[in-house]
Amino acid sequence: MNTDTIRTHVDTYTQARRAYTERLRRVGPRDGHVIVHTRIDGRTYAPTECRINAARAAIRRARRSHTVHIHDATGRDGTPMRVVHVRYAPGTWDGVTDLVDIYEIAVDTLTAL
Repeated sequence: MNTDTIRTHVDTYTQARRAYTERLRRVGPRDGHVIVHTRIDGRTYAPTECRINAARAAIRRARRSHTVHIHDATGRDGTPMRVVHVRYAPGTWDGVTDLVDIYEIAVDTLTAL
């Protein structure tokens, strides 16, 4: 692959990622999904969606040996939300000193299970 082809692929991916992020900010997650914000060593990554069952399992695993805080909040559109802040212990992953996941969970999603 030449440099122009690689640059085109990167630009296409970047545009798609921005559109996805903008949709999450504007519309919110799909039904049964949670928005996850990740910060690794001070770098903040674009939010992603994950299914509620995967988020619950990840939070449950994190509670065993990492710092987990749960807050009640109000979403962008006024819906009740749970915000779960997970700070992973240093040394959990090689080469990563600080890792934080923030889960935005609509209460409606939790009660629908």
